[in-house]
Amino acid sequence: MNYLSEFARDYSDVTDAPRSFRHFMSQIELSRYEQDKEVFGLHVNKNGSWELQSWKRGTEKVQTYSLPKPAKTKGIHYSPFQRTKQKLYVQRIGDVVQKPGTNHIYAIDLKKKTVRLMDLPLQLTEDDEVLAIYQNRVLYRKMTNAAKTRVYLRDNTTSTRLKFLEVEDMWQTRVIDEGTVVGMTENMTETKVKWSTYDLRTKQFTQHRYDLPKRDANEVQRHTSTIIENNLVYSFIETKKNGVSVIVIDPQTEEVRYEGTIKYNTPKSDLQLNEMTIN
Repeated sequence: MNYLSEFARDYSDVTDAPRSFRHFMSQIELSRYEQDKEVFGLHVNKNGSWELQSWKRGTEKVQTYSLPKPAKTKGIHYSPFQRTKQKLYVQRIGDVVQKPGTNHIYAIDLKKKTVRLMDLPLQLTEDDEVLAIYQNRVLYRKMTNAAKTRVYLRDNTTSTRLKFLEVEDMWQTRVIDEGTVVGMTENMTETKVKWSTYDLRTKQFTQHRYDLPKRDANEVQRHTSTIIENNLVYSFIETKKNGVSVIVIDPQTEEVRYEGTIKYNTPKSDLQLNEMTIN
């Protein structure tokens, strides 16, 4: 069974990576994270030590980090969620933090090849979702007893609630440029793309909107989706005749970085676009 599952494993998202990296990424219970075209894979060995590998898309460069067993590793799963110039932040998942002052966020120093449990300015529980770490400040989402979502920015002295990031239809949140939070808003009309940015450095909040091109009445739109990847906003519009129309936007400047249509010529087949990056 193990041999069969190994041969059948899907490498589609790292198909251009060196063979050693593809083999590493095929391991069971491996956490995957990608930011700025760099793919990270984190695996916890049986002895509790961590093995981290990264691969930069478009190159043959693979980095390997053998890390000692971190303190208080009692979780079930470890998931990277943010990368800065020198650090990769990892969240421990699978246990509830009960003791005051105990947290479950680790920082991997990619230069020194070390890992440590962070000393955060607040007590976290497993239900708290950390969105970003920035200069000893923590941006996190908390679910209240009334099943309502609250978003806070906390440092060593103050806690600020950010109501503008609590919008119900803000379904995807990412940190880009190391200090800017981008919140993607669900689009109900399929005529525009909406998102918001919050700069953790200047504390400036901005709402953005891009109107999609008008289409002929007989050109039926079947599906519209928007995602944040590689510091850019990707909008995909599936049409009945022409295939998939793609618009790529810089979320901070609203500049259109790419616009085009991916067509297919077989009428009885569907084209499903799972992922796209631009250079």
